[in-house]
Amino acid sequence: MKPIVQTERAATPVMFLQVAGEPDRIRQAWDQLERTLGSRRGRRFYGIFNSAAGTYRACVELREGDRAEALGLKVGVLEGGSYLRMRLRQEPPALYESILAVFEELQEAYHRDRGRPRIEYYRSRREVDVLMPVAPPHLPD
Repeated sequence: MKPIVQTERAATPVMFLQVAGEPDRIRQAWDQLERTLGSRRGRRFYGIFNSAAGTYRACVELREGDRAEALGLKVGVLEGGSYLRMRLRQEPPALYESILAVFEELQEAYHRDRGRPRIEYYRSRREVDVLMPVAPPHLPD
């Protein structure tokens, strides 16, 4: 098992595309978001899956000068708070295919705060932080 670390995250303003939570639609959303932005350089990307609604949000951190509406994107906030993090390092597409299994593994071992979303933080093309919200304090065993 990969190391699990407790971390505190600040609220993060984002721009996003929301689609049905189906693999093909999720891939299309990421392609569209990257095309819309023109460049990934200096950007932070996040994914949010809402299992209750069956939706997925492909997000990019909002920065000064961004005009979400002009780009056809919506604006929202990723909630801050206490999260358990497991960092995945693999080549795509195996990396993306591992994310759901890691969320399930974390949920089996720890109590999830269902009031906040699970977050995928894309650190690079081959590295993703899987973040599961927990009620503080909650240190892994």
